[in-house]
Amino acid sequence: MRLLRLAACLLLAGAAVHAPAVAQQTVTHGPQNDVEALRALVIRSGDAFNAKDPAAIIALYSRDVILTYPGIPDQDYETLDAGYREMTNVPAGVTVTTSPNIEEIIVSGDLAVVRVNWTTTTVQAQPAQRSTRLLRDMQVWRREADGWKFFRGVHFRVPQPAAAPPANP
Repeated sequence: MRLLRLAACLLLAGAAVHAPAVAQQTVTHGPQNDVEALRALVIRSGDAFNAKDPAAIIALYSRDVILTYPGIPDQDYETLDAGYREMTNVPAGVTVTTSPNIEEIIVSGDLAVVRVNWTTTTVQAQPAQRSTRLLRDMQVWRREADGWKFFRGVHFRVPQPAAAPPANP
């Protein structure tokens, strides 16, 4: 079970975000104050992830959240909470960070959809290794009594193109 939680935590690395590394036009629909509030929440989530603060991350989730990730069972609040707490157990010398590229925020009443690409980088000191993966997220947020909460989501890894074989001399 612990391995499943750790695997979920590493998958979730793309679910949290940090300030965008590359500026891109974001398509938005809905009241600007809601759009900006959601953008700020996504960025806050990433800041918390990069700071290894699981309580700050899970505070943004609705108690009845359901997140879908390929290859593992749907994740509920308790599973996500346990997974995020596991992120503090990353081995010494390993750093995992993530940053977003928000593509779209659509707000309609008390529901919002956020489409975002995440670049997640894992760096291992010994032996020196660095890997980067691209993840896509479709997030549904719901306005609750205490503000916007992440309510439903679908998250998947984007396959990296294979490296081109070296040219023949």
